[in-house]
Amino acid sequence: MTQGRGPSGVVKERHGKHYPVVRYYDATGKRRERWGSASKTKTAAKKALRDALHAQDHGTWKPSAETMTYGKFLTERWLPSLTNQVRETTLTGYARHVRVYLVPQLGGIRLDRIDGADLAAFYGRIRQEGVKGKPLAENSVARIHATVSRSLRDAMESGLRATNPARNLPRGARPRQGRSGGVTLRYWTADQLNVFLGHVQAQEPRFYPLARLAAYTGMRRGEVVGLRWQDLDLEAGHLSVRHTITAVDDANGGGMKVIHGEPKSGKGRRVDLDRETVAVLRTWKAQQAQDRLALGGAWPSHGLVFTREDGALFHPDTASTFNDRLVKATGLPRLTFHGLRHTHATILLANNVPVKVVSERLGHATVQITLDTYGHVIPGLQGQAVDVFTKALGGA
Repeated sequence: MTQGRGPSGVVKERHGKHYPVVRYYDATGKRRERWGSASKTKTAAKKALRDALHAQDHGTWKPSAETMTYGKFLTERWLPSLTNQVRETTLTGYARHVRVYLVPQLGGIRLDRIDGADLAAFYGRIRQEGVKGKPLAENSVARIHATVSRSLRDAMESGLRATNPARNLPRGARPRQGRSGGVTLRYWTADQLNVFLGHVQAQEPRFYPLARLAAYTGMRRGEVVGLRWQDLDLEAGHLSVRHTITAVDDANGGGMKVIHGEPKSGKGRRVDLDRETVAVLRTWKAQQAQDRLALGGAWPSHGLVFTREDGALFHPDTASTFNDRLVKATGLPRLTFHGLRHTHATILLANNVPVKVVSERLGHATVQITLDTYGHVIPGLQGQAVDVFTKALGGA
């Protein structure tokens, strides 16, 4: 096998199949990998690797992009290559996009021939039709576009195509995170939120601390159900968002599974709490201690704040189910659990809290995401800003 900066290789195993992987350095000195076709046995993969290294040493080895479809690349090469390279939740999202959208609609196109026109037409279709005739929100289209772009970038870096057409789409055709795409952002007024929380406190007291924390902090569902006591400082009146619980499709066909991970932005954040919410959490902590005592030594050791009577974690989907049922009982406009986050943000912005502060509180990666998502609230503040400035200068 060639030493130094020449080609080398290894056989990798993914989901019971063996892949020959050639490692080499491109013209810029960056290390690259080229994955060969899957083999059922390690011996066969080793032979394919030796043949590939020999061919590359003699300048005759080229990837078989001429006969490879985009679908085959995605399922046989790209997804297997990402195992242990990205977060499990990220890989699960990629796999769902591949299965539901990319293979059915783009999978038959040759990898080396897929172009910007194909992608623009594809995004147009899923915006209008989705999967079952229901239009997709622009944020959903943007996430699918991110999967497409990543896959085509990796194909390009592996030498399977010359360009990444996902990066060169016309501005109007390029999906963008944060654009509404005609989908209305749903949220409540402060009065409506008070009605809801009052109903929850009266009818589902065990769910009330969770619902209140979500509404008073704007935390994501997975962040709320994943909160641990070690992340709470009730004396100081703040919490740290460092752990999430997410429900995802099992890539192996086992239904839904729960994944413990980091916050969406990849970094934690501190969120200050109001005094009443701190008091509610203290009361809840005492209730949980009673539950634990009643159960004896069988209490789980996860340290989660929100649990069922038996100490089991509060499943993210269960939180949504409780929310939907309670919203319906109040007669308020329909609002998902995530809508509590939107409500928190819009109430803050409508009361002149700086966008940067709101963005930090929500855990957005950038202030631009906050502006793109809640820009509808900002125009209404322009008139207030004029009044404040005029009064500051002694105007009428």
